[in-house]
Amino acid sequence: MRYLNRSNKIILITGIILSLSVISFALTYQIKTQTVSVGTSATKLPTTPLVGRAYVSLQNVGSITVYVGDSTVTADTASTGGKQLRPYGIMTRPYDNTVELYGIVSSSTCNVIVEEGK
Repeated sequence: MRYLNRSNKIILITGIILSLSVISFALTYQIKTQTVSVGTSATKLPTTPLVGRAYVSLQNVGSITVYVGDSTVTADTASTGGKQLRPYGIMTRPYDNTVELYGIVSSSTCNVIVEEGK
């Protein structure tokens, strides 16, 4: 394009025409919550993992410590002892559904709320 400015000089203006595309998409989230009773033998948390899980969150809603680890977890501070989830504590990890978590207590039982999301 050519234009004349106030001093009657020709100004050449070039430009690029951009095409904008608007992409519409919807995000789908899914949250699954279950309460699992953890006893004195390793208990799977959750019992059935959410396929495509992006995170798992555990909340101890009992009055005793829950030890969290793999299927060989023990309720102590030995090398096989798990991460201690103290009473009313919360643990959140970015684990997909291929990671299996287990909980165990030293005596009695304790409820753990398991929340998974994707």
